Amino acid sequence: MRSRAAWLVPVLALSLVGCGAHVPPPPPVGSLNGLPRVALLPLENLTAQGDASDRMSAVVLGVLGETRTCQTVQGGDVDQVFMELRIRDANGVTRDRVHEVASRLDAQWLLAGTILEYGTMRTVDGEIPTVGITLRLLDARDGHTAWSAMRVIAGDDHEGVFGLGRVRNLDQLSERLAREMFRGFRLPSPTDTLTAGAHR
Repeated sequence: MRSRAAWLVPVLALSLVGCGAHVPPPPPVGSLNGLPRVALLPLENLTAQGDASDRMSAVVLGVLGETRTCQTVQGGDVDQVFMELRIRDANGVTRDRVHEVASRLDAQWLLAGTILEYGTMRTVDGEIPTVGITLRLLDARDGHTAWSAMRVIAGDDHEGVFGLGRVRNLDQLSERLAREMFRGFRLPSPTDTLTAGAHR
């Protein structure tokens, strides 16, 4: 018969892994494959929702990372470069400064955008969330727009009978919007034309 100490060792080891051990997160998808880096600039917020930019940025970065086409630059790194270059917001990143900002971030592409809608609208069936955004992918070499997309959706766009399919949560609707915008997304190759068609 095994002693009590003998079976306590593996149990304690498992407890430490589950409760106190720090497991480092995996590297960004594609980082070992030399994929290009894309930095998301602070989204311009045209809505009355003060935290729309932060919440939408997190969704966009997450969904973009899932496309496995690039590495994404963390928002804190972008904020640091903005502070160093004394750039107040994304509007300060003119075409002439795209290369400068991208070089500081070691990025080949900058993603800029504007939040058009982020909130709820009142209907006869209650309040429905609405989200709208435009995105532009800027080539770090010369600042030209290589890809662009615009989309506005509401929580009842895919509603079926008895309210099935209705989205009532802003974060869930934002994720749906981002997934629709990045469906089939790929980074343009150097041989692609300067501007890609907008997806709507």
